[in-house]
Amino acid sequence: MRAPALSSLTRWLRSRTAADKELLAASSTLMTRAPQKLFVFFLSHALAALFDK
Repeated sequence: MRAPALSSLTRWLRSRTAADKELLAASSTLMTRAPQKLFVFFLSHALAALFDK
């Protein structure tokens, strides 16, 4: 049985992931390949830094 805090955290992470996917989809229409890869690189490092606290 899951704790309520864990399920709400999971729900929050899923909503963040969906938002990030939308952001990436929107940015990919505006940017060429190289800037997009840089954006993904920096975004992934920023998210990693947030969750490594």
